[in-house]
Amino acid sequence: MLVWFRENRGRVVHFFVWPLIVVFIALYGSSQLTNRRNMNQLTAVRVNGERVPRSEYLAASEQVRQRYTDLLIKPEKSETEIALEQVIKQALASQLANDLGLYTPNETVNDVIVQQMTGPTGFFNEDGYKYFLRQSGYESHDVYQNVIRKQLDLNLALNYVRGTAVPSEDEIQRTLDSQKETRTAEMIGFPSEDYLDQVDATTDELKQYFEEHKERYRFPKRMKVDYVMARPSEYIGEATPDEESLERWFRSEREKFLIPPERDVAAYVFSQEAFTDKVTFTEEELKTQYEETKERYSEPEKFKAKFLAVSVEVPDASIEAKMDENPDDFLSEKEAVATRHILIRTTPNDSEETLAQKKAQIEEIRSRIKTVDDFIREAKAYSDDTSNAEKGGDLGYTQRGRLVPEYESVAYTIQSGTVSEPVKTQFGFHLIWKYGEREAGERISPQEARLRLLPEIDSTPLKRAAREKLNQAIASLGDSTLADATQVDGLEVYETDWFSRGDSPHPKAARDRYPFYQAISKINAGQTTDIIEGFASFFVAELIDKQDSRQQDFEEVRSEVESALRTKKASEMARKAAQEAADLIRAGSLEFEGVAEKYGLSGPTEYKGLRNPSGEQRAENRVVDREIVNRAFTTDEGEVEGPFDTLAGSTLMKVTAVHEERLPELEDVHDEVAEQYRAKRAERLAREKVLDVWYDLDRYDDSLKKAAEVHHFDVETSDFFQPGEPVPGFPSNSVVRYAAIGLRVEGATSTLLEDPLNLQNQEQDLPKEAFYLLQADEIQETRLPEFSEVVEKVRNDLKLEKAAALAKEEATKARDLIAAQIQKATAPLSASRSLDLKAFAEAHNYKFIAPASIPLGPRIPS
Repeated sequence: MLVWFRENRGRVVHFFVWPLIVVFIALYGSSQLTNRRNMNQLTAVRVNGERVPRSEYLAASEQVRQRYTDLLIKPEKSETEIALEQVIKQALASQLANDLGLYTPNETVNDVIVQQMTGPTGFFNEDGYKYFLRQSGYESHDVYQNVIRKQLDLNLALNYVRGTAVPSEDEIQRTLDSQKETRTAEMIGFPSEDYLDQVDATTDELKQYFEEHKERYRFPKRMKVDYVMARPSEYIGEATPDEESLERWFRSEREKFLIPPERDVAAYVFSQEAFTDKVTFTEEELKTQYEETKERYSEPEKFKAKFLAVSVEVPDASIEAKMDENPDDFLSEKEAVATRHILIRTTPNDSEETLAQKKAQIEEIRSRIKTVDDFIREAKAYSDDTSNAEKGGDLGYTQRGRLVPEYESVAYTIQSGTVSEPVKTQFGFHLIWKYGEREAGERISPQEARLRLLPEIDSTPLKRAAREKLNQAIASLGDSTLADATQVDGLEVYETDWFSRGDSPHPKAARDRYPFYQAISKINAGQTTDIIEGFASFFVAELIDKQDSRQQDFEEVRSEVESALRTKKASEMARKAAQEAADLIRAGSLEFEGVAEKYGLSGPTEYKGLRNPSGEQRAENRVVDREIVNRAFTTDEGEVEGPFDTLAGSTLMKVTAVHEERLPELEDVHDEVAEQYRAKRAERLAREKVLDVWYDLDRYDDSLKKAAEVHHFDVETSDFFQPGEPVPGFPSNSVVRYAAIGLRVEGATSTLLEDPLNLQNQEQDLPKEAFYLLQADEIQETRLPEFSEVVEKVRNDLKLEKAAALAKEEATKARDLIAAQIQKATAPLSASRSLDLKAFAEAHNYKFIAPASIPLGPRIPS
């Protein structure tokens, strides 16, 4: 038999095996066609035998479609596969919860939905909810409710698993080790934008692209609204009460002005300054102090460099343009003052002689200042505040309450265009030049809005231009160095003084001192850094010279050691004296009032009406040390507390009076009552003005403009906006945004609307910022555009796709070049022998991305 098979195996294969293969292929292909047909005719999904309704699959499909519609780079899986995976995961989560006996009741699900759909008014927005369901592809409330329930059920199941899972010690250790494990990666970038100038698109290509992606350019529904607005602040002048009305209102509202429990205290501060003159020490003590604190007196590593700088700061014009989009979002909450300053910095360890020298220095500077130009010149030359010295000490507008009290008091007192006398603060001696004031409600400056708006402004073009400018400058240097140059390709070459970590290398690099230092500290003398990317500027720097860190000897730092030892001993004497005084008082040998005379102190300092630390203090007591306030409410009347440490020094305190909670008389709180009365009355007047217009709409054919004109109201008209999006001219979380959704036809009018003063807090009883009445002026329904209306957007999108293809092609070419270099290597690449990716990028003019440390362990998705 075997002999016959060997002799006739060709015939066997021909007559038996090949027919079997053909039959198998036919059956397999048929099954695949059936599967595809079933997918296309999908009416339901079954997960572990449990049917998932088609409606849930359609809702998931719509969500996926919206998510990926505008993406230039599509996901690897089809939208159908992604939607199916999403539905299956939700079903598995629900089954897991059911198996564990976990279920989220309807009440909880509805509470979550209400929280999601509650607008700034604090009420459930039914119209907004219906709009959301339509836009999100949910057929009904029941469908969306089921989706939310499955999410909550999954959370219940996961919490159950977390609470019952007990990992072993080995598992915990492996997880900890994996979280610590990192890889440092270098990259080469191929941004699509860099290839835009290499691509173009013909009119025919644009039209074809438009037809293929027409839905992407659909114009959304847009609308404009007419509105009237009344701010209570505009009616304050009409709300001033006579004394009889004020007295009557106060009696009805007296409970609101209840004065909480208060304490009066007297306090002595045993500060180190009061004992400095009494300190004596020997030469041996001085040397011992040096030896014990020698590490403080090591001179750090220092550098000297030359560099080029190109600014990457967004110009004020761009900031102002962004502010103009929502001007009401950029109004000052409080009054503000604009100042420049010159700072001569002091430290707590400065001796009296040093302080006197610094005060004399700033007085000499003041004598040279007559004009603002003089002030700017002196600030650039002498101010120790390097963050603004280069800008002439300009701090811009600063709202009340944001400056240290000593500085702020003078800034609001002096006249604009004048220089102050020297002002002492915790930072040192200041000279202040005031150049402007602003009332609350006025537009803030671009400098104040800058940090808030920078994330919304694309600074990529600025950074790209700076990088190109620096690369051109370096290329033009050739074999020369920055050390020999004063100007390169139109850029000035700057030279630093000696600087160390934390110092400002140069006024041009003051705001970017840390990246500048980090780059310089990694190279040797004569070497040049890569481009240093700072916050305000980009740099290229060459290290000219370097001094290693060294230990300073005793004689070099004698005066500093003396100052430190004097401060240390003075603090010890102050604490000892405070404790001695407390012991004498408690023993009956010394009266509290006699402390000042015995120890040469000033005071005592008296604080009237301190309130419980958890409440709000009177305005005059808001700067009282927190420790004094705390102890005032744990000490009985007549008792002495302390000594305890405060910011000023060791403190002794006596509670001189205790006042229980009480109802005030009008004269006790007259100013506060008058202010609240005016605010309430002005709010009522503003509300009534808007209501009068609303009541008269029927008389004027529901025309807001006609009714408002009768009541001498100006009617404003917004720019176009999409329903649900912020209304132009209003804060993004204003009630107007949500009310506009309900205006579905032209001429539809809202009810009375109101915004509280603090839009972050939606409590009903808060003071109101404004009252509004809206009317839909024009509504444009969604539509597909004509080609001519979106030709530029189509051109940009098509060019970007073409540029992305070029970028991918270039990246593929780079990958192949790298692979070829690796294959040519005589030995495998390893940690000790690797491809120099940076050199490769520079050789081929690619964009090198600096090394980044990437954690490999489990990470919580951001």
